[in-house]
Amino acid sequence: MMILTLLIGQAIAEPPKFDMVGGFRMGYGYVANSELRSPHVMVLGWDQMYSLDTNTSLDVIVAGNISVGGVNQGEILPSAHLIIGYQLWDSLQFGVGPVVTFSEFDPVVKSRLNMITAMGWNIEMGDFYIPLHAAYVPDVDGRWRAYLTTGMNWPLGKKDSME
Repeated sequence: MMILTLLIGQAIAEPPKFDMVGGFRMGYGYVANSELRSPHVMVLGWDQMYSLDTNTSLDVIVAGNISVGGVNQGEILPSAHLIIGYQLWDSLQFGVGPVVTFSEFDPVVKSRLNMITAMGWNIEMGDFYIPLHAAYVPDVDGRWRAYLTTGMNWPLGKKDSME
């Protein structure tokens, strides 16, 4: 009977709250041992993050990013990553996930799949946020990458459940 009571309690409990923010990113990247003219690249992109409010100081986040690097060298090097992690006190974020980077398109598409680890601070500025993030992409071939980015996020919507 006790197990049945617990299961019913979980079934009628309040659904979790999700927040969604998104916005542009810009920053600096360093690409070791690359075929670029310089290892220093400018990064421009779009970031979107969902956070699951746990009603504690620790929330779960899922963040996706689409970026273009190398524009400062006349190159277009798109990349995308998906990070799963945590957010403390609605500000300090850290997580890991896969990242795919494309470096050539002619005659065939050349891509690299790695893992990315990132952390950052989200500064609330009224109705929007200023993110300050650092990321590192290790690579077994010595082509590791490091990034420092900032930008602006704003609320894209609020969901009370996964309807």
